[in-house]
Amino acid sequence: MEAEQKHLTGLYDRLDGMRALAEQRLSGALEATGGTPQARSQRESSVGMYTEQLGQLSAVESGLCFGRLDPESGAPLYIGRIGIFDEEGDYEPLLLDWRAPASRPFYLATAADPLGIRRRRHIRSKGRTVVALDDEVLDLVRAVLGLLLLAAGTTLSVLISDLAADAADDAAFFVMLSLCVGVGLLGPFVLRATIAVARPLLALAGGTGRLAADTVAVLSRSLSGALVPLVLAVAFAGVKVGFHTTTAHLAGPGPATEVWLDYAGTAVYCVFAAVAAVNTLATVVVGRRRDLALLGLAGATRGRVLAVVVCEAGIVTVTGLVLAAGVAGVTLMPIVHTALGTWIPYVPPATLAVGVLATAGVVAAGTVLPAALLTRRRPIEAVG
Repeated sequence: MEAEQKHLTGLYDRLDGMRALAEQRLSGALEATGGTPQARSQRESSVGMYTEQLGQLSAVESGLCFGRLDPESGAPLYIGRIGIFDEEGDYEPLLLDWRAPASRPFYLATAADPLGIRRRRHIRSKGRTVVALDDEVLDLVRAVLGLLLLAAGTTLSVLISDLAADAADDAAFFVMLSLCVGVGLLGPFVLRATIAVARPLLALAGGTGRLAADTVAVLSRSLSGALVPLVLAVAFAGVKVGFHTTTAHLAGPGPATEVWLDYAGTAVYCVFAAVAAVNTLATVVVGRRRDLALLGLAGATRGRVLAVVVCEAGIVTVTGLVLAAGVAGVTLMPIVHTALGTWIPYVPPATLAVGVLATAGVVAAGTVLPAALLTRRRPIEAVG
């Protein structure tokens, strides 16, 4: 803790120096008068540039440095909101910008593919003081527990397929619970894996897609907190709807009152889970309000900023749907096997489309909507 505090103090000293230099240059540009039209135009350009630079330097005051990478060989690398270099030495990086290629192992390295990184450290600070350190040996324990829970849920699904229909239905709850908790533990890994697979596709959207991919990878730990309620809601609805539609497809519809009561209870449960997912996603977006404003200060239009958030929402939606489909399938197959004698559930395409749209709507309500509200303010006001 003491060593990290010393380094953080040095970073803030350097930040103060950069800010003072920018203020000095801005003051000089403002005090300059007269000259040719070209000189006045250059002076106005300088005033705009130094004003923007001061805004950016002020915006990173909170949470300047949030991470450290310990490579298998070489000196530690500190990750933060901007890049800071040692201008008195060999221009060595004191702090890497989180968007720089060298920073990518901080959010892409996994236990299976450590990318040459031995340890990843999360640094939490309050003001200019380090308050907590969280070391990861690439989340090995978390990954092991998540895989064990997935294996346990899958194994239980196979075992209950030989039980009576009522017993299998009761035990299916534990299958879903085990799988959803396992998904939650593996959430950061799954999101990073999704980015790795989808990055060529996202690259087709140009800089917008690439920035969205990098942002989701950086925020994978925070966003994974929304995956558990999201997957639980979609998977639970999928199991309930899938059982009734499969029953109606193979044996004819059941009693209407019983079916609709089951749907009503499912809807209430899913609403609560969806609200939890929206709250988690919205909290992540609100915490990024300065970063969104910085995109505006860097020249991005409001539409471009929202396009990045829409891409991020798409990544989360697709990840949640794939995971929920897996959880629902593993949970539902033994139920329909014991009750109806088939391993293949049936869900009408129109019902699947409604589920996809509803999931996308939940994710958009927690990401695009708050981002649209936050970006209504002028960027300079948001970072002030």
